[in-house]
Amino acid sequence: MFGDEDKFLNRIAKLSQTLPFYPLVDAETTRQQPVYMDDVAAAVYEAATTEAAMGKTIELTGPKVYTNKQLVDYVFETIKEDSNAINMPRSAGYGFALAMQQVPNPWFTLDGLRRQSVDLCATPGAMDFDELGISHLTAVEDVAERYLLRFREMSHFVDDGEVVNPPS
Repeated sequence: MFGDEDKFLNRIAKLSQTLPFYPLVDAETTRQQPVYMDDVAAAVYEAATTEAAMGKTIELTGPKVYTNKQLVDYVFETIKEDSNAINMPRSAGYGFALAMQQVPNPWFTLDGLRRQSVDLCATPGAMDFDELGISHLTAVEDVAERYLLRFREMSHFVDDGEVVNPPS
C-alpha cells in the first residue's frame, strides 16, 4: 500500500539516502500491484456497508503491475538521484537485512526483504474493487511524486537544470 506517509515508497527514498546502497532481491522478476491508501479506505467503507461483501475476502490491488526494479527506479527518478540499488543474491540480501533489523526501530528488516522477493499481485477471479463498485483506481505515478519530492536534494523549483516557475 502506498500513500503520503507510507513505509513503502518513502522507505525506498529514505534508505537510499541513508545507506550506502539499497539492497534488492530478485528485483527484475518479482512483481507487485501497489494500491493507494484512499482507494483502500473507499473499499473498506463499501465492504462494511454493502451486504453482498459482508463476510467475504476481498483482494485490493492497484491498477498496474510493476517489477520491484521499476518501482525503485521510479523513486530514484522522482527524487532526481542516481540509483544506488543493488540486486543481491538472496543469501547476501537476507544476511544484510538480518543485521539491519537489529537496530532500534528498523526501517529495513528480513521480513520486509522476504516480502519483496515474492509476487504480490491479484489472484484471478478474486473479489476486488470491481465487485464493490469502485472502478477508478489510483496508480503510483498519479500521486507519489507529490510526497516523494521532500527527498529531493535539489530545489523543488529546479527540474533538469531549468528553473520551474510556480503557476500564478
